[in-house]
Amino acid sequence: PKTPTIWQIAFLPTSNQRAGFRKLIHARLGHETSTLHETTKRSWTSSSASVSDRLCMVVSQNLEESIKRSKVAAGWRTTDAVLAFPLFCLAFTSLEIADDPTAGGNAWFFRSLACLTLFVFLAFRFGFRVRGPVLGLGMTCAVYFFAVNLLEFTTFAVIGSAFILSAVLMAGSGQPSWRGLLDVLIKSYIVFNLIGLIIAGVIYTVSGTIIDLHSVIFPFSSARVGLFMGQIRLTGFQIEPGTYSNAMFACVVLRALSTGVIADRLNAVAILSTLVTLAAWAVVGVAAFCAAAFIEIFYARRSINIVSRIALVVLAIILLGAVVVVGFPMSGDNSLTDYFVDRFSGGEGKGSREYKDEALDALWQAVSWRMLFGSPLPYSYCSWCVSPQDLGTFLNMFYYFGIVPTSVVLIAFAWSVWSRRGIAFAVLITPLFVTKFYFYDPVIWLIFGSAIFARPLQKTSTRMVQ
Repeated sequence: PKTPTIWQIAFLPTSNQRAGFRKLIHARLGHETSTLHETTKRSWTSSSASVSDRLCMVVSQNLEESIKRSKVAAGWRTTDAVLAFPLFCLAFTSLEIADDPTAGGNAWFFRSLACLTLFVFLAFRFGFRVRGPVLGLGMTCAVYFFAVNLLEFTTFAVIGSAFILSAVLMAGSGQPSWRGLLDVLIKSYIVFNLIGLIIAGVIYTVSGTIIDLHSVIFPFSSARVGLFMGQIRLTGFQIEPGTYSNAMFACVVLRALSTGVIADRLNAVAILSTLVTLAAWAVVGVAAFCAAAFIEIFYARRSINIVSRIALVVLAIILLGAVVVVGFPMSGDNSLTDYFVDRFSGGEGKGSREYKDEALDALWQAVSWRMLFGSPLPYSYCSWCVSPQDLGTFLNMFYYFGIVPTSVVLIAFAWSVWSRRGIAFAVLITPLFVTKFYFYDPVIWLIFGSAIFARPLQKTSTRMVQ
């Protein structure tokens, strides 16, 4: 086919013309691969070459390189994903063994074993290649965490170190096949949790039975599901509603860091599903996601015309009004609106907000020079608290990992997100400060490693145009 001019390429008015240009490029890639680079060099240096020929050759070369990278990244097979997914689920799902006095230790042991097995599987299946900075960060943080806990040694020193090292190495691996398979595992994990929530909702709607699906998948663990403050809260395959919200939000962040896109359909469905659990944290996650998606769509995607942008705003306002009026009906003496207001207002019997306030008071009282470099895990700053972890991941990290090393990691993390991915991603990651993950959880360090070392698989669309 005839090469289009530069103006035809820039302003192709119909989908057929755009498809024709794509076919042209792929035809060049398919039939002229052996001479592509030589032709590109001659066309670029020749004074008789037209601007459109030069542009076409540059695009062809970029497409060829992209296709090669995707083939390498897609070097995994379906059987690899099938074998790795159970390990991924066990490693990244919170567990609770209620009848065992060493519940926490056993649960974390199973998860760390699954995480290390997944790491070994990836290494043996696709080979292992790691860059110096990735190995340096992973080893430094893992060894430091282990050294701090030597003062009061427990098995968590080994488990936490294994989590930190394996997660950073997986996130920053130089092996493209690792990233390709991890992306599929994260996406599958989101779908897996959505299916669990849908099944629980259907069973409750049809029969009125509240089922613990978590214990069905993980027979050695149990979930906290049922009636709370007059509302039915479902958890799907997670141990509690807040954990479901945190897990889905973390997966959305990982997908966004990997693809360079925040607002896609799966991410939106995953985030909105957290509201079904009636977790107070879900409101925070949804608000951050909507704000980040708004910035990405309205300030970064120049392909959307002004009419579509205005229509999107009007539609968002209408949907928000519909949710408030229709989605928060009265349920007995309590409405969902009153329920969320009570959850955020705090007070006795109001759930995680009460635990956060209690833990925050205890942390302020425990502030000392020891926090500069960290404390062993047995040195709890609030031994009487119901759940100190509800205070948030990073505040607990400041206490146990140390203010100095935590600040170094967080500055590198924040700077990488801001400089490489833009303001929309900076807004998206803010709720991570108040998630309920333990700071040595592999999800947290997978996010750190992905933000600092991994490049998006496609060009990030959220950078502000200067």
